[in-house]
Amino acid sequence: MKMQAFKGGSHAIDPSCPATSNTKHDGPAPPLSDFSLGTPSKTILRLPSVKKKTGLSRSSIYAAMKLGSFPASIRLSSRCVGWVEEDINLWIQTRMEASHV
Repeated sequence: MKMQAFKGGSHAIDPSCPATSNTKHDGPAPPLSDFSLGTPSKTILRLPSVKKKTGLSRSSIYAAMKLGSFPASIRLSSRCVGWVEEDINLWIQTRMEASHV
């Protein structure tokens, strides 16, 4: 079956896809966390997002990077860096686990 792009409410229904089929389902839909593609997200965060997510200041982030206790930034261009979101999340998780020892 050829799928058509969504245009103004007209789209094809693929009967083999549970998300678009007309069949009734028993019970609630599974949580979104069950829909894993098996590959971690590689979203890049810029400094304002890292500051907001960690609660650290710019100077604290760079000082911790220099000491090796914070994830290293990656160069995006000649004047731009970012951090892999997965690395930041792991850093936050380890800090939380360390504080609950």
